[in-house]
Amino acid sequence: MSSFVEFLLAAIIDRLPRSSEDWQPGDLAVCLGIEGGMKDAIEPAQGDVLRVSRICMGGLFLHFEGKPDTRHWLAAFFRKVKPDTEPAADEEWVEQLQRFRRKVPA
Repeated sequence: MSSFVEFLLAAIIDRLPRSSEDWQPGDLAVCLGIEGGMKDAIEPAQGDVLRVSRICMGGLFLHFEGKPDTRHWLAAFFRKVKPDTEPAADEEWVEQLQRFRRKVPA
């Protein structure tokens, strides 16, 4: 009987959507919306930004800081937040920003 349950579980897991991101602990993830799930106060809502604490099943599921360690979510429901490393394209805008620096007494 247990081999049937293991087969059934493997078939279900095989059909779950996969994430194309290369998740690492410490990554920031933005929630794209959760389909199904428990719909409780713990579940991330669309637009929530969370820090990944652990990855399991080869990147299929993510655990998040501040959430119970017993809960995980499909990585496919999240997108990695990547820092903007491109230099500013508008020099005038950068100059204006630099003028807004808080002046501190010398």
